[in-house]
Amino acid sequence: MHASIKTSRATLALLLMLLFAFTPDGFSPALAFLSIVVTVEIIIRTARNPVSLHENISTQFHGEFLFYIFSYVILLYPYHLALFGAIDLSQQSKFRYSFPEMSNKAIIASTIFFVGFDIGTSSVFRARDMPRLGQFQPAPILSTMLLFLQVVSIIVFLGLGGDRWIFGSYSRLDQVSSATVNQFFFLATLLTMMAFASFIAGFKLRCNNSFSWVSAGVGAIWILAVFLIGDRNSLFLILISIITSLSLFYIRVRITSLAILATIAFTAYSGFEVARKSEDKSISGMISEIFDPNNQTSIADSSLANTTTSTRAAFYYVPDTIGYSYGQLTTNAILGIVPKLRSLVVKSNAGPTRSAEILTDAILGKNTSWGLGTSILADLYMDLGIFYVLFASYVLGCVWAWIRFRLASAPNDHDAIVLFVVATAFFAELARYGIAFVIRPIVWTYFILSLSRFISRFLHKV
Repeated sequence: MHASIKTSRATLALLLMLLFAFTPDGFSPALAFLSIVVTVEIIIRTARNPVSLHENISTQFHGEFLFYIFSYVILLYPYHLALFGAIDLSQQSKFRYSFPEMSNKAIIASTIFFVGFDIGTSSVFRARDMPRLGQFQPAPILSTMLLFLQVVSIIVFLGLGGDRWIFGSYSRLDQVSSATVNQFFFLATLLTMMAFASFIAGFKLRCNNSFSWVSAGVGAIWILAVFLIGDRNSLFLILISIITSLSLFYIRVRITSLAILATIAFTAYSGFEVARKSEDKSISGMISEIFDPNNQTSIADSSLANTTTSTRAAFYYVPDTIGYSYGQLTTNAILGIVPKLRSLVVKSNAGPTRSAEILTDAILGKNTSWGLGTSILADLYMDLGIFYVLFASYVLGCVWAWIRFRLASAPNDHDAIVLFVVATAFFAELARYGIAFVIRPIVWTYFILSLSRFISRFLHKV
C-alpha cells in the first residue's frame, strides 16, 4: 500500500514536469484549481499525522505541517485568490512590473515542490520500525557551553556595531551587508533557540541546572533585543522553537489552536513592517504599532507578496536572460556552513553569490538602496532548473523525515528533541529563503550537540 501511494506521487510529479515544459504563459484557472486539489490533499493528510511523543499529548505544530502552510501562503495562495477574482496578479506587488505571464509556471513549479517534499517525507525513515536510539540526558557540559557561546556571540555582536541595530532604524540591507555582524546575530539567535529547547525539555527529563536557567534568562534578553531591532523573521524563529518545545510535552496544539496562532502571527507580521521603522523604540510603543489596525494589510498586499512576485521573476529571467547557476547557489550554501570558507573559495569579483542578489539586480538594478529576498522555489530553479526543484524538495523531505524519525525512535532523547525543535522553526520559514537557510542551522545544531558530548566524554576520561 505504501509503495503504491509513493508510486502514484512519483507519477504525479513526472506529469507535472511535462506540464511545466509545455504550459503557455499567463494565468490558467484550471492549473490554479489543480494546485488547490493537490496541495490541500497533502496538507490535510499531514494534519492527520501529528507528532505524539507521550500519551495524551500530540501536536500539529511541527516542521512538516508548518512548512506546508507557510509555503502555501508564499507560493500558491495569491493564485487561488486570483482564481476567485479577489486580486489582480498584475497589481500584486510594490514593483513596477509583477511578471503575471509567469503565473502558470510558478503554479506548476510550486505544486512540483509540494509533491517532491511529500515524497521525501514518505521515505524509508517513515516506513521503518523505530528502534530505541541515542542518549537521553544532555551532555553534562551542554548548558555551560550554550551559556558561554550565547554571551560571547552577543558581546561580539554588540562590539562590532550591533548596538546600532537595536537603537537605530531597521535596515535589512545593512544587516546583510554587515556579514560578520550578521553571522554573530544569527549565532546568538540559534543558540537562544537551542537554549530554550534544552531548558523546556529539561523539565521533562529533570536535568536542568543553574546554567540552564541563566542560559534561558540570557535568551529572554536576546528576544527583547531582536524585538527592538525589528527582525520579525528571527523573532518568529525563536517563538516557534518555544511553542514547539511546549507542544511536545505540555500543551496540545490542534488545528483550532494553530489557526488562532497563525492569525496572530500574520497580523503581527504585517504590523511589524511599520513598527520596526518607528522612532519610538519602547516595547509598548512597538506593540501598539504592530497591532494598530491602520498598519494591517492583507497577506496578498503585504511584503509576502513581494516574495511571490520575485518567484515569478525567476521564471521570467531564467534561463532566457540570466543563465542557470549550475549548482553554484547550492555549493555556496554548503560552503557557508563553515564561516568565511565561502569568501575564501569564491572570488570577490565573481558577482552575486545568492539568488536574492541576482533577483535584486535584475528587478531593481545594481544601484538600488534596498534588497529583495528570494524563495526556496526561486533559489532551486535558478540553480539547476525544474528537475532540481523536484530533486532538492525530495531531499529536503528526506531530511525532515530523518529528524522526525530520530525523535520518534527516542522520544526522551534530549539531543533529538533540540534538533527537532530547531529544524521545525527553520523548515517553517524556509519558503521565503534559499536552501542555505535550513542547511546551516541544522548542521550547526547537530555539531554543537555532538561537540558537547565529545568534550564531556573527554573530561570524564581526564
